[in-house]
Amino acid sequence: MKSAVDLVPELAKSLIDNPDLSLGPIVDHPLIRLIFYTPDQNEYLNDTFKQKQRDLKKSISNKKWDHVLMLHERPWRSWAFAQFAPYMKPAEYWENLASVYMDTEGVYAEKDMWIDLFNANVKQRRKMMNSSERKVIQDLPQHVTIFRGYNDLENTGHGLMSISWTLSEDLADWFARRFAGDPHALVAEGICKKSNILAYFNGREEKEIVVNPVDINIMDNRPAKALNLEDYSDLLDRH
Repeated sequence: MKSAVDLVPELAKSLIDNPDLSLGPIVDHPLIRLIFYTPDQNEYLNDTFKQKQRDLKKSISNKKWDHVLMLHERPWRSWAFAQFAPYMKPAEYWENLASVYMDTEGVYAEKDMWIDLFNANVKQRRKMMNSSERKVIQDLPQHVTIFRGYNDLENTGHGLMSISWTLSEDLADWFARRFAGDPHALVAEGICKKSNILAYFNGREEKEIVVNPVDINIMDNRPAKALNLEDYSDLLDRH
């Protein structure tokens, strides 16, 4: 049955096939993302889109870059940051970069873009981290042991090429076991120079080290430890 209202052309162009064809297409626009799309939602989607456009125009005019970024759907925020970063003041650049990065799942797909953004020649880099996070980096040794928990379902080794690592081996085990079971859950141990660390974030209590994977010497790549709910209760509470 044809919807009484058509999607506005910009949203209609953003329709893509759903990997599960039985669920219908996906609306994948920077301002509107909907996994389970049906034509009877057109009027609501059009109204929401037009309101977001108005809000976006106002936020850009007022140079409210944090608002601009939040108006974009989560998978599009890194893209939006890259578009608007040239207009930001130095402190705004680093504060917004940290915020968008921390809100992004699966940074591997845009690894090269993130490395470029973290290496940007923009002043006031210290604004990217809070005082406690800066103190952690300051106190690290010149060579830092880091860990990454991941699953390698397709035996590609791509998990080793991520920019997201942690100082905590226990957290790495937890991340490895979060979605995958034996034998695909792995924990890599590496060493990097402190001078190569791009950032340290602990807003999610993950003791996260951001570093270009080419700057890491992999020392071990072992199966993740079995998940013991008692031992990991604190981690589970946080995540």
